[in-house]
Amino acid sequence: MSFLPKPIIVFCLVLFLIIVLGPLLLIFAECLASVDNIAEAFLLNARQIALFKNSMLVGLGSVVFALVLGVGYGFFISRSDIPFKKFFLFSGLLPLFIPAHITSIGWIKLITGCGLAGNSLIYSWLGVSFILGLAYFPFIMIMTITGLNSVDSRLEEAAALTHSKAQIITKITLPLINSYIVSGAILVFVFSVSNYGVPDLLRLNTYPVEIFVQFSAFYDTTKAVLLSLPMVGVCLLLVLWQRYLMNNKSYVTLRAKNADKIVFNLDRWKILAVLFCTLIFILSVGFPMFMLIKGAGSLSTYATAFKTAWPQIRNSLFFSSVSATFICLIGFPLGYALSRAGRKMSLFIDLCSIIPFAIPSAIFGVAMIRFWNRPLTSIIYQTSLVLIFGYTARFAAFAIRAISSNINQINRNLEESAELACASWTKRLRTILLPMAWPGIISSWVLCFALCMAELGVTLLVIPAGEATLPIRIYTLMHYGAHKLVCGLSVILVLIIMLPILVLYLMYNKYKHKLLINGEI
Repeated sequence: MSFLPKPIIVFCLVLFLIIVLGPLLLIFAECLASVDNIAEAFLLNARQIALFKNSMLVGLGSVVFALVLGVGYGFFISRSDIPFKKFFLFSGLLPLFIPAHITSIGWIKLITGCGLAGNSLIYSWLGVSFILGLAYFPFIMIMTITGLNSVDSRLEEAAALTHSKAQIITKITLPLINSYIVSGAILVFVFSVSNYGVPDLLRLNTYPVEIFVQFSAFYDTTKAVLLSLPMVGVCLLLVLWQRYLMNNKSYVTLRAKNADKIVFNLDRWKILAVLFCTLIFILSVGFPMFMLIKGAGSLSTYATAFKTAWPQIRNSLFFSSVSATFICLIGFPLGYALSRAGRKMSLFIDLCSIIPFAIPSAIFGVAMIRFWNRPLTSIIYQTSLVLIFGYTARFAAFAIRAISSNINQINRNLEESAELACASWTKRLRTILLPMAWPGIISSWVLCFALCMAELGVTLLVIPAGEATLPIRIYTLMHYGAHKLVCGLSVILVLIIMLPILVLYLMYNKYKHKLLINGEI
């Protein structure tokens, strides 16, 4: 590691372990020590079985919906001659930046307006799975595109001599990207079973909802944590499996490395492909946003919403910006170490960074309270620092992996040449690494900002007294029936999240030629 001194890496790693793993290890150890046997820990009763069943159905249902949408969508964008590819790629990424509970509010408005509010299918695991599948299918789309871009086109060219296009896709291309598709499906499953807002709004009792009730209503920390153990165990096994599948593979590569990749001519199926991608855009973005804009009504609603919720908007902007910056500050050294450190250090950072993926946001909130609510750390617990640490615990892993993926694309020879030139590490960092790594850093900041702006589960539990964020304001008004304000604030939240994405897109277009020359994208 020629650019960053080892003490900096160690300091950031220790800080990461304290903020992220410290609360989790403490609360699980305390709760397990308070029970007499493992059967009691897993609460093997009818209620626990029902929670497990609901959560598994939501997770598996979301995966099925996301697979149907994401694999086809990614294939059409990457390997077909479908028109409007740039538009469909951008529109396919949009659902990731619209909070799932905001999407559910839009669909609830649509269902109510169509007179289907009493339909039990909507307020069931099918309804929750449908909305979460629409919200998270971009994970599978991205992984499908990444996998397709990594396939050696020579294998497909050789198969084209004796096989039809359909046989090439089913027998060559798809088997080669199975690990990418399964990895995306695991992400969808983990995010779906950990989601609190959508099941709560659709009145389905899942693990996150029950955990929140046990802690907020009864302040039963032990039961809240013990309830999560079966699902945490399942999710942890899945993310470990994902780590095995994606070992030394890139997580995000939306640009093809091989310009000679095979592009399939859809012929008469082209119209159906366009309709398929357009329908997905309408279902995931068009319908929810249209119903929210329609529900808000006139511009006066937005003015009232902005005026009355300005303190919450300001808090959300401040907390999200500071948290995203802090996450990138500790994520950059750890992402660099994950990419450049020795095998043991990289493996340790890799394993530590995947653990947060398996933990529901409600458990993170409870763990943060138990860990920081002490006399020695009251300055953290009683201020906004606890919320910033909570966001860091939830989303640092995203920045670490995104930055690591970007650094993997930087030639190691540049580092070795700079080291031979005897330049100081600060000069090497300032003049070589940061200019080449900035696309990954900025992308990580934008992603973490969007995730922090949309976060609801952790925020509800650890927000300091007298403070609130925009998602909490929307969530509260939703339960009080202020539908116009809810719709107006939901649109404002989505616009705020989209703003840095638009800036990133404009910056990308401005510096695209330079980035292509440097080989950074």
